[in-house]
Amino acid sequence: MRISECGFDPYERDDGIHPYSNHEPNPKYGVDMIWFGIIMVFVVEMGLITPPIGMNVFTVRAVMPDIKLDHIFKGVIPIVFADVTALILFLTFPVIAIGLVGLLRY
Repeated sequence: MRISECGFDPYERDDGIHPYSNHEPNPKYGVDMIWFGIIMVFVVEMGLITPPIGMNVFTVRAVMPDIKLDHIFKGVIPIVFADVTALILFLTFPVIAIGLVGLLRY
């Protein structure tokens, strides 16, 4: 999965970019598939709140039409920074992302 796919919602990512860059990690190269799944879900969820798509932001706008869209996007900025920081930590220290899963294995 590429960083450029971060700004797309799950449907556009799957239908638009992903088929052209379908290079899933192979477990025989040492990529933990559980870690990859966690990172993929995390990045797709980031795409649901980041511009230009931001489906969750437009959902909030539909529920609360009296709030301006730019005000909602400004409110999402701290969450995006926190998500980017968490993603950097997950990529740097994979044990953070799969630590709980590792505790559940026998």
